[in-house]
Amino acid sequence: MRKKQTEVKPVNNSFIQLLASLRDGEHAADASLALERLVKAVRETVLRGKVVVTVELVPMDEEGATVKAFVRVDEKLPKPERKASVLYTTKDGRLMRDNPDQLKMKLSVVNGNTEPTATAAEAKVGR
Repeated sequence: MRKKQTEVKPVNNSFIQLLASLRDGEHAADASLALERLVKAVRETVLRGKVVVTVELVPMDEEGATVKAFVRVDEKLPKPERKASVLYTTKDGRLMRDNPDQLKMKLSVVNGNTEPTATAAEAKVGR
């Protein structure tokens, strides 16, 4: 047996209409752009994020019949984790990319030969 769906009727004083009417729709546009950036970032990183729309109402009279509306659109986009770098420390408090305690060997290409050479096992077979 199917559940009966309730019909959603538009409300004259809806949140969406409020956002669209304030500051010529600037807040609604900001929220839409923030949501677009969020969707792209979630697809790119496969991490979660959020867009938060905050509406603050400040009473202007004793009854609260007149209010100022402040709208803020905040986004927290996911960021891909960056891989760590390995660094070495020195006794005097510096960071080095190369291990300062490791012997440095000067290596170079012999006779300009960049072709791979035969291994010892291959050299014996060729005799």
